[in-house]
Amino acid sequence: MKILARQFFTLLFIFLVPSCAINPVTGEQDFVLISEDEELEIGREQHQAVMGHYRAYEDEDLQNYITRLGEQIADISHRKEIIFHFKVFYV
Repeated sequence: MKILARQFFTLLFIFLVPSCAINPVTGEQDFVLISEDEELEIGREQHQAVMGHYRAYEDEDLQNYITRLGEQIADISHRKEIIFHFKVFYV
């Protein structure tokens, strides 16, 4: 049983080590379950789901304010290559 457990944890370690990435904010290693491409694809899929499920709140001043606020937050993000979208919805 101990040998089986040791083999299991050895395989687990082998598969998990490549899943570590350096967090650019903290400089420490983080455990990462999905790639950046997978993360972006999930974001695109969820965007479409949300857009199809909720109705946009039609207040141009509020939408502009939320967009400006979101862009200010995105500007200080460590992920400059990502395009962020901000939208106000009725819930």
